Amino acid sequence: EISLITSVIGALAVGFGTWLMLNKHLRGYMWEDSARIRILSDAAFTYTISILVTGGALVVVGVCGACTRASKLHRLRFVFSGSVCALILMVLIAVLMLIWQWMDVDNQLRTSLDYLVQKYYQGASAIPEILDQIQRSFLCCGSSGCSDFRAFYMDIPRSCDLSCEGCTRRVIIALRTTLCVSAVVAVLVIICGFIAEAIVVLSWKAEDTQWRRYMKNRKTDTQALHRRDVALRRTLLNGGAHPELIGQRQAPH
Repeated sequence: EISLITSVIGALAVGFGTWLMLNKHLRGYMWEDSARIRILSDAAFTYTISILVTGGALVVVGVCGACTRASKLHRLRFVFSGSVCALILMVLIAVLMLIWQWMDVDNQLRTSLDYLVQKYYQGASAIPEILDQIQRSFLCCGSSGCSDFRAFYMDIPRSCDLSCEGCTRRVIIALRTTLCVSAVVAVLVIICGFIAEAIVVLSWKAEDTQWRRYMKNRKTDTQALHRRDVALRRTLLNGGAHPELIGQRQAPH
């Protein structure tokens, strides 16, 4: 069922977004009040909020679809149809925002990582924890490699990977993978949304056709009954017996 699949995808998205918000390292990075990494932190915050909102919308749409199918209420179908349209619009806006944020992410990421390397041993805010978390997660070191720390006459942190590969390249690869997955999910959500809308429209059309047929048959039966009553009244007024009444009298008991 589309409603069940939609609800499961939405619940997973909400869970993932909640984990991003509650993770202490990522939370410190997203709420970091430094102008140098404000752009990148805003992008991470926007992406997390988009996941939460989209996941919540998927759950609502799935529940509305299930309730509509179970209760067969016409008002819920209007709610379901409107929710699907809003979801499609929301996904399109989220995709456009991600594309806009991605246009200059390479320079933004490199600038942010250079700033983190410069401020690493100054103990400013959560910068050491943020850079350590990035280096452990992506198995990298500094912005372009271990040479970044040597350029500032600093010791290489223990969190650096032995390969000394720069974090900019590793993070860019991860972001591209995430963007591709997000694009695939967005396309699937849009396709499911159009399928759901088509199902609702077809169900409305089928019910309308059934209702018109019912009203036509009812009108035909009413007209036939009316003609029968008129014929019976005329027969009784003329003093004769109606053929059906004669048949009932002659029928054996």
